Amino acid sequence: MTVDEVILHRILQASSSENLYSKMTTNSYWAVSFEEACNKLQPIVGSGLKHLVISISESHQEFIKLDNILYAVKAARSLNLRCELYMTTLNIKTNPLQAIVQYFIKHSQAPPLIHAEYYFIPFGNAGTNFDLSDFQLTNVENLKGVCPSAGNNICVHPTGEVTFCAMVFALHVKALHVGNVYCDNLAEIMQRTKNSRLMQWLAIHGVVALKKAVEQHTDIRFSDKYVNICHLCSEMLLNPKVLQFLQQAKIMNSD
Repeated sequence: MTVDEVILHRILQASSSENLYSKMTTNSYWAVSFEEACNKLQPIVGSGLKHLVISISESHQEFIKLDNILYAVKAARSLNLRCELYMTTLNIKTNPLQAIVQYFIKHSQAPPLIHAEYYFIPFGNAGTNFDLSDFQLTNVENLKGVCPSAGNNICVHPTGEVTFCAMVFALHVKALHVGNVYCDNLAEIMQRTKNSRLMQWLAIHGVVALKKAVEQHTDIRFSDKYVNICHLCSEMLLNPKVLQFLQQAKIMNSD
């Protein structure tokens, strides 16, 4: 919602014309009232938006009132726009789900579908500021399989940067970038995505297979436990030595 609105409408219109399913993630900062939320969403829905996802977490709610979420959900319903809440917690010791459900009931609204993910990807500052013992870590062997996001969830970030992965941290991982909507046309971006060797690898073999390839052919080693594949992916693709190997092995484009 922080992308230039002209660009946003062009993206949605182009996606709609190609029968691509468009989903937008927001913290609903803009929904300061039901009327404002309707005014904001109506033209976006008219341009082709199919799905609205509202992020919820302890960090989000330090700045965004639950009122905003309520108004955004009500507005989406009034426009027949699919709307879901996606809740993550900072650690496994907290559970804001009950409070959110009760808030909707208190305001005589049925709660929308809520995806509750009890983890927080320790990326960037979070990786140093949080005690990993609070996280629900999973053995790498349980994370085997293809990446469900690579190539399927192309994401436009607030800066205009486009990544072939929809995770928020992808903005900071240059290996996942395929263009910028302010500089490149959508056809070029889609073609770069299609031609990305790294995207193809992740979509066919997965992140764990990438880890095994790196460790088999280099002296680089990673942990055997991670929050999820995104946690592992970001750690690998932010490592300069890993990127050098991926280029040499032609797993990643050199340009």
